[in-house]
Formats: sequence, structure tokens, C-alpha cells
Amino acid sequence: MEYRCKFSLALFSAILLTSPARDVAGADVLLPVNGHVSSPQDPSSNPQITTMPFGNKNQHNPPLPPARSAIADAIQGPNATKCTTLRVSGAWGWEPVTYLDGQNVARGVAIDILQEFARQNRIELEVNLDIPWTRAMLMLANGEIDAMAGAYFTEERDKEFLYSLPFASDDIMVFQNADHTFVVNETRDLINHRGARPQGGSYGDFLDHYAADYLDIIFSPTGNRIMDLLTSHRVDYVMLGRYDGLANIANDHISREIHMVERPLVANPVMFMFSRKSPCMKMVPKLDTFIHHLDETGRLTKMTETHLPAPPQN
Repeated sequence: MEYRCKFSLALFSAILLTSPARDVAGADVLLPVNGHVSSPQDPSSNPQITTMPFGNKNQHNPPLPPARSAIADAIQGPNATKCTTLRVSGAWGWEPVTYLDGQNVARGVAIDILQEFARQNRIELEVNLDIPWTRAMLMLANGEIDAMAGAYFTEERDKEFLYSLPFASDDIMVFQNADHTFVVNETRDLINHRGARPQGGSYGDFLDHYAADYLDIIFSPTGNRIMDLLTSHRVDYVMLGRYDGLANIANDHISREIHMVERPLVANPVMFMFSRKSPCMKMVPKLDTFIHHLDETGRLTKMTETHLPAPPQN
């Protein structure tokens, strides 16, 4: 089976962003983030780009607070009227978009894009992938952070947040236990099979609505261990982004135990998602122009390829 295929990139017109398009589940386990995000080419040329430690890695699914949380207070509130610091969160295990490396430093094509964009516009960039996805979304709605570094489009989110142009596209795949496979040519082939998907995010309007109406599917709070549900035969399939799934397989050394159905269920464009309560929202047109330039010059493809997970060895 060919596991490593080119991460497709597509730019869409602004019209697309107001129409039904086809977010990845964020991490629900708190992990400490230490150190600075730095450019692999020239770290010394970057503005101050920091990651901030929050929470306890042993704390699992903490309850959402009724008011401002300690995390929100630690961020020191939103920018006043001018975007001087771009504060970003996102999923911590979503290669090649956003992930933590072996030193718990935020990496990914989304981080690279924001890093260079911040340097060119002389603003600081603070990246924190430690916040659980659901809490980060609440903070984004309140303007306590400025943007999510990677999200899928949904009509509901489009009413509340502002999307950038897409900078990547992510295939949503079906993963099965290699000892218990079945044919999947389209989404309806999943009916009468029990599945799992990560908790806390969206896979786009179509898959979200179809799963709610027709599929027997559970939500796993630990996305990085979701393949355990397959190897233990608790579910028949796992629905996961292509490279998110491949990274889990490689990290767990279970390539012989997992089968990936090559045909994607959908291909979701990946975009930055900004709070409408943040002054940094005014930077989105500039960011769109920057993304378009990266794509036209071929740099976007090269930036993405450097963050693709290693293919599993069969």
C-alpha cells in the first residue's frame, strides 16, 4: 500500500469561503510546551516568537470554567486596538499542519507561515498548542487568543469567525484493523459498522451531519491513542486525517496491524481561523496575499513537505 502521497495544496477564491465547503479534532490532553518557535533557516532573524506552558500533562479533559480561566488570564487579555502580538493556538498532533516535536516545540507548515508573516509585518508571534481544542475555541470566540493555526470550514464557524484562504488540504481517511477489513467506496459503506473519531473538532459540514444522522461512531478523547481502539477490536474503523493517522501508526509501530483505505471520504481545505474580536483580524487580507504568493512561487509545497511524517515501514 502506498502510504506516503503528496499532501495536496489548493487555494480557493474568497467566494468559496462563504459557501458550504467540505477542523480537525484538537488535542484534549494537556501537554507542556517549552522553548521558542524558531525558523529552521535563520532563528536569529525572527521576532520574539514564544510558546507558553499551561496546565498539567497528567490532567485529562479538565472541565470548562464558567468564566475566564487561568489560561485566559495568563495570556494577559486581547490586544487593545492594534495587532502587535498574534496569539495562536491549534492542534498539537496534526502533521504537517501543527504538531509538537521531540522537544515539545510547536512545528508545522502553519507555524512556518505565521512565523515568516509575523517577521515581515514586525509583530510578535505567541504559539501555544497546549490548550485543549474545545477550550481554545471558546477563547477564540472571546478574543482571548487571535487565531487557530489550522481549521476546516463549517457554515456555523463561518458565522462567528473569519477564515483566511486555504493553505493546505487534508484527506479524511478510514483506517481499519488489518485482520478485519471491509470495502469502503463511499461514506454509506460505513453504515452498520462501529467507528471512532477524535473528540472536540469537526470534519466539515458533510461528514459531521452524515455521521450524526447515519453512523454508529464514538468520540475518542485521546486522539493520539485512537488506534488502540482498532488494535483491541473495540471498533471496526477509525476516521482520521491522512497524515494524523500515519503519524499515529509510525509512532506506535503498528504499520502491520493497520490498513488505510486509500480512497478519502472527503478532502478538506485547511485555513487559519481568526477571532472577530481581535484587532489581528484586520491582518487577514495581508495574510491571504502572503499565502497566495507562497503558493504561486512553489514555496508552500516545499514548506509542507518538510513536515510530512515518515511513512510507516511495512
